[in-house]
Amino acid sequence: MIDKIIVLDIGGGGGIHRSWDDFPCGLKYYSFDPNPEQTKDLIEQNSDITNKSKNEYVIINKGVTGKTEVRRVNIFDNRFAGTLYQHTVGGCYRFAKMKLISQIEVECISIGDLCKDENIHPDFLSIDAEGSTYDVLHGGIEQLKENVLGVRVELELSHLYEHSPKFYESIKLLDEIGYKFIRMETCNAGFFGATTDMNKYSVSSSDAMPLTTDVIFINTPLIRSLIDHEITEYSLYRIVSSIIFCIHNSCGFYGMDLLLYLKKRYDLSRLSVEYEDLMNLLFSEMAMYFTIERRNINKDFDAAGEFYQLTGKQLEEQSSRSSESLGKLKHIYDEDGLYENWVKPSGQSDTVKFN
Repeated sequence: MIDKIIVLDIGGGGGIHRSWDDFPCGLKYYSFDPNPEQTKDLIEQNSDITNKSKNEYVIINKGVTGKTEVRRVNIFDNRFAGTLYQHTVGGCYRFAKMKLISQIEVECISIGDLCKDENIHPDFLSIDAEGSTYDVLHGGIEQLKENVLGVRVELELSHLYEHSPKFYESIKLLDEIGYKFIRMETCNAGFFGATTDMNKYSVSSSDAMPLTTDVIFINTPLIRSLIDHEITEYSLYRIVSSIIFCIHNSCGFYGMDLLLYLKKRYDLSRLSVEYEDLMNLLFSEMAMYFTIERRNINKDFDAAGEFYQLTGKQLEEQSSRSSESLGKLKHIYDEDGLYENWVKPSGQSDTVKFN
């Protein structure tokens, strides 16, 4: 039996990130938050779904930084804004409205030390660390090189935190070890672009300073290495999960690039016979992705024809996932719907409860 996919969610106080909602593979999902109140909420969420979920959640009340140490965390009236760094005075209009509630000492751990202690090798990282992104990445550099397949990370585009490393240092670190930068999107909202900081004179979110962004990185060298070597059930599982990760993070185009690379090396029909369950899992997710309406230059996209050309399968025969799953995936790619749901109301969250 193949083990669950291991996801490390750094700053996971809101719950599971929406990109992992309804993910078809079983997850072992480690969620870290230094705020004890946030951790308490996560533990309650987890108790509600115990024995009802294919996923396993591990809740850890620690911060994650570049090394194992004790740090002071600042807790604000906005519980999701806790940070190990001080806010830069005048750096953000939004932050100026928040009130500091308390400062507490918290245990912190590096990804490297965590993986040694837990004897795990993470497949994916989700990082929302409020200024500590570079520290988190630097403390997990060996895992990033050798094991991690994909990263979703929040980067601060403005100088929001005193003495925190700049966003381009995180990009440079990942670029130097071969990760490919494949998507930039607004935090919380989920469509392309940066989150902005409106002040009281702004007309709209477009009339504002670039503030933060979520960026998706793929460990292309590692995935291609898995494809270039002899395929096993485990290596194919990691390849398939990487393609599905792309689909669920609004980067389906790059998932198809990875599939094309796999197709150049292997006969997919043969893989479908040898590893039927895995390939059916992949084709089912692809079928949902292919049925989403294309726009602009791809408005005449021949979904059935393209699907058959890639897989040798009939599109209508592969849609084994539920209509609810299809609806969730369509939502990820629905720019108009994302605007209505996330930007217009203001202040919404991009996480859902454990499921």
